[in-house]
Amino acid sequence: MSKGLISFIGNNFYGIGGAETSMFAVAEEFVRLGYEVEMVSLKQTSERVFPQGIKPLRFYDNRFLSRGDRIKRDLFKSRHWFYYMKDSNILGKTCIPYVGIGLKRYLKKTKAQTVISCVDEVHPFLYKSKNKHIKNKFYYFHGFGSYYLKLDEFYKKEMSKITPENALFVTEKIYEESKPYHKDNFLKHEIVGNTIARENILERSQIGDSLQDTKTKTDLSKTVLQGVVLTRISDDRWDGLMNLLKFGEFIRSEQQRKEELQIPYQKIIIKVFGEANRTDDFIREIDERDLQDVIKYCGRTDSSVAEIRNSDFVLDPAVEQSFGMVYLEAVFNGKMVFATKNSGSLEVLKDIPESFFNSSSDLYEKIMNLSKITREQLQKNYDLLYSRFSPEIVTEKLLKIME
Repeated sequence: MSKGLISFIGNNFYGIGGAETSMFAVAEEFVRLGYEVEMVSLKQTSERVFPQGIKPLRFYDNRFLSRGDRIKRDLFKSRHWFYYMKDSNILGKTCIPYVGIGLKRYLKKTKAQTVISCVDEVHPFLYKSKNKHIKNKFYYFHGFGSYYLKLDEFYKKEMSKITPENALFVTEKIYEESKPYHKDNFLKHEIVGNTIARENILERSQIGDSLQDTKTKTDLSKTVLQGVVLTRISDDRWDGLMNLLKFGEFIRSEQQRKEELQIPYQKIIIKVFGEANRTDDFIREIDERDLQDVIKYCGRTDSSVAEIRNSDFVLDPAVEQSFGMVYLEAVFNGKMVFATKNSGSLEVLKDIPESFFNSSSDLYEKIMNLSKITREQLQKNYDLLYSRFSPEIVTEKLLKIME
């Protein structure tokens, strides 16, 4: 017998974004606990098979926007009732205005007892809903407070009016930074963190099984250590990507130096997956710096975990992260992850100090010493993060608030 219906409203649960990935994992946990779940997407961009017990809904299919839909979008973009979703980074230029109408209609008719808004721009819609079936309203905040500086003034005004009774934050810093923009209107809040689906987490007993792949071989010149970077190739990640290229130049110079001195060495190759508005610029930078043998751009991937499992280490060059789902994906799959000190890494990796690097030479040294990493170390890292960010732990926090 069902314990009730829970509805998650997100940007695109058919995609692979960090927030969507975390909410998908929590939704699966609720199904395991006996709840019915609806996952409502503002838009659909790709195919996805949803597990039994999760009903997918979406307001429009971004893959097949007709010419008529585009005309409607342009005609209605300035309408006041849609205005505070018009310029958001969530919907952008691809949105048709009827998403706003569809969202209002859904919230009016849904039989869900609990509705979780996973997108900041959706919060005012949920807050204004007077549906008597909805007993619990949750508002997830995934981004820093400075995120609101980029939004339209009308939206900021709308957000300042609401007083979320159950505000959920990924990190303490996001909560602290969000307060001024919402006039500290949070009646109750909880720091819940993020998580990933069980299917993307290895069993603890499997952690360390691939260690032999990074052990020193007799002929070091034929040994390759493969790293992976999973990131958006976008303006907000550009400084980190430039640091990655500088590291690539450092790797090349070290390898050339060892070749000249006839010192055996392990090669490092870093595969980069991701795309966005700076993809062409990034590829051009790799070519101009002649780094094709060290930094290999591999385009988009639909399976970040598979790429992690096929690599020797995970590298996150980002200067800033609000959380950093890749840290969980790496550690939960038995890999060392290396990151700069930023808000997300300091939150997630604070108990794994060997993950932080402060220079190219420091990072190079850490990678060269991968063979010294033990199974016990990787399992300890796994335990530290699992006790804070497992699907069970994050879902349990939500259940306590629901009760």
